[in-house]
Amino acid sequence: MSILNRDVQEAYADGVSTRKIDWLAGAPGIKKISASQVSDITIELDGQVEAFRKRRLDAAYPILGVDSIYEKIRTDGYVVSIAVMVVTGVKAVGNRAILAVKPMWDESEGTHRNLIRSLNRRGLGTGRLVVSADHKGLQAVI
Repeated sequence: MSILNRDVQEAYADGVSTRKIDWLAGAPGIKKISASQVSDITIELDGQVEAFRKRRLDAAYPILGVDSIYEKIRTDGYVVSIAVMVVTGVKAVGNRAILAVKPMWDESEGTHRNLIRSLNRRGLGTGRLVVSADHKGLQAVI
């Protein structure tokens, strides 16, 4: 992968608009990069994200960490804040892995239940300890 492709993918993942990517690309002497070129370069990211989100969780993770961060996204012409749930697992030997990163419109019991069920379908067994903030919905699911 070329340095330009990697930089365009990183900028895209960071939410930089295709117009700004075109402007940024001009700095190293590239005359023009179109929105379709940015799309072609970043399409590889879609496959990588999909593979990450669907990968099998074969290892046992007796400790789970569940937390959310709030990010602003643009939808239907408006900027709104959504919760992005991040689930980390710790193996018995101490290795830590990110198991899921899932955007959610709210932190309700239903969204937490869907998140945990999706992890179970991917092979996650029952954890012994779940570390989290005081989310009533998550507590009910656990």
